[in-house]
Amino acid sequence: MSWTSRPSGARSPTALLCRLQSRMPAKSTPMPQALAAARNQKCKVYEGKVITCEPTAAANELYRAIGATCPVEIPLACSKK
Repeated sequence: MSWTSRPSGARSPTALLCRLQSRMPAKSTPMPQALAAARNQKCKVYEGKVITCEPTAAANELYRAIGATCPVEIPLACSKK
C-alpha cells in the first residue's frame, strides 16, 4: 500500500513524524539523524540468538520518545538445539 492510497482515518507520514518530533526533547538530535541512528543499530547474529550492540545516544533519545526499549538479546525461534 502506498502513502497515496491510505485507508480513511490513517495519518500521513508527515503527521506521524510531527507527532514523534513533538515527543523529542528540545535540544535533542534532529529527527533524520535519530531515525538513521535507530535504523543503523548494529547486532551480532549467533546460531540461537541475536545480540544487539549498545544504541547510540541519538537512537536512545528516539527510543525514549516512543517508549521503546532495545533488548540486549533476542532468541531466534528457528534455532537448533
